[in-house]
Amino acid sequence: MHNSLQTLVDLGPIIKETTGKTTAIMITDLQNIIYFSPSTSLPLNIKVGDPAFVPGNELLIRA
Repeated sequence: MHNSLQTLVDLGPIIKETTGKTTAIMITDLQNIIYFSPSTSLPLNIKVGDPAFVPGNELLIRA
């Protein structure tokens, strides 16, 4: 993993703590989800390793 992406992944928990439980945090590379912290108010069926950009997945495309 590129150093810049690893830095973002390392900062993920800090960003989550700052933004709160209702914020979902997702970091992707060009193909896969490499970090995900779910929201308490928006149910998403996402896990690390899932493809990031799947045709028809409007939620991720718009985000």
